[in-house]
Amino acid sequence: MNVETSQKILKIFGILGIIAGVAVIVFGIFGFLGGSMAGANASTDEESGVAVIVLGASIAAVVGGIISLIEGVCSVRASADSSKIMPAWIFAILGVISGVIGIISDIAGGSDIGTIVGAAFALCISVLIFLAANTIKQSR
Repeated sequence: MNVETSQKILKIFGILGIIAGVAVIVFGIFGFLGGSMAGANASTDEESGVAVIVLGASIAAVVGGIISLIEGVCSVRASADSSKIMPAWIFAILGVISGVIGIISDIAGGSDIGTIVGAAFALCISVLIFLAANTIKQSR
């Protein structure tokens, strides 16, 4: 892969990362609010436990969304100026780690196939950003 192709990949998938990051943050906030309401209205220990799990998953989603958002912003910046490639490269690594953890937790938690495919899509975006950033980093 050459530098020009890598810059295009960074721009396209950086924009997708920004969109996905914002969406995940919004859904994570909704999940957090729903889990908080469920916890406040819980009448049994079992309901309280479910509310805690929802809150934990929502917090994890918001953190993953923030990583994706920052990864996207850094990628778009690096696509225009290759001297800013290191933050994109670092956040791509964090995105890959976050994506792998997300897929493992989705599979272990018995999530439906749509959720697992969504997590795999997010992982693919991070892998492509990492490969493009790594190409630009090595050419410098």
